[in-house]
Amino acid sequence: MAVLVPSPLPPFPHSLRWPTVGKYKVDIASFESLALPVLQVKEDTDLYIIDEVGKMELYSSAFFPAVLKVLQSNIPLLASIPIPKNGRDIPGVARLRNHPGAEVFTLSASNRDAVREQIYNKLLGLLPKQ
Repeated sequence: MAVLVPSPLPPFPHSLRWPTVGKYKVDIASFESLALPVLQVKEDTDLYIIDEVGKMELYSSAFFPAVLKVLQSNIPLLASIPIPKNGRDIPGVARLRNHPGAEVFTLSASNRDAVREQIYNKLLGLLPKQ
């Protein structure tokens, strides 16, 4: 959910201060204004879904603590995280991967259908019965 601005765009004066990941600049203030309110633990929430937790999100000092609060709640969290490259993991991602409540599924082109079914069944077991 990172707010991205491709670097080749003419720079806005305030965007010169934004951190860069690859060819993108990260607008941390906009990212936090979108992501952090949604990550507040609320009793009426049945499931959190976060697509791609990685380097860009590390620039927000509030994002990983908010995600950890969700992990510590009893509300299921489905998040995609990158596989460590060259044996090096992103520190915040490693904390999520190694959290006692985390279960990690590794996807590949050959196993994605079977793993999708495993994740689906796992979530069905975690979600409240309607």
